[in-house]
Amino acid sequence: APTDKWTAMLMFMHHDKSMDSVANMGGGVTSNSAEGWGDTRVSGLYKIFETRDSKIHLNLGLSLPTGSIDEKGSGTTRLGYPMQLGSGTWDLLPGITYLKQSENWSWGAQGIATIRLDENKHNYTLGDRFDANLWAQKPMNDHLSISARIHSAIWENVEGKDMGMMGANMMPTVREDMQKGFITCLGFGANYTLGNGHRLAFEFVKPVYQNYGGYQMEREWMITLGWQYSW
Repeated sequence: APTDKWTAMLMFMHHDKSMDSVANMGGGVTSNSAEGWGDTRVSGLYKIFETRDSKIHLNLGLSLPTGSIDEKGSGTTRLGYPMQLGSGTWDLLPGITYLKQSENWSWGAQGIATIRLDENKHNYTLGDRFDANLWAQKPMNDHLSISARIHSAIWENVEGKDMGMMGANMMPTVREDMQKGFITCLGFGANYTLGNGHRLAFEFVKPVYQNYGGYQMEREWMITLGWQYSW
């Protein structure tokens, strides 16, 4: 936080993805995987409103195309869109965040959009996306707090086409018209403060509703582990 109104953030992401495919005419199961660094996010929060117990921030972010979009399967063709590690494009991340705090509770709401700014080197653009979060947090003691969250996201189909992807349109993961979807999840987490600016975070997320525009990989659950340091 270089000033009272600005807070800057830098986020690195690492992905480990795997997929098993079964041919509709038989032929057994094919397994593919992709692992590596994803896109890098540079963002900032600008405080536009503050009272004794409430704050509103504007989110201003940019996603840098550092994740690979060249991940390949067992042959020489590239894996489908969900298996790639990045978008391959510069993406704008505008949004707004509201936070309210009391002595025993804090809660907030946030909306973040992902707007693709151009076409990547393989002649396609991932669909735009919008994420909404509503959360509440309660301190249990001076070090431990627990939290609950509702998260919803909606995203569009891919525009353009990567002609180097495997499957020749026979696999849903390479169909541009089968990439959109909507999901709502419930998350439960805990934060533990170690002191000296260090904090550990844990969250378990389970989808409660999923609706996809075609045959897609359904999400089962997700665990997030994090370490934060502030000064």
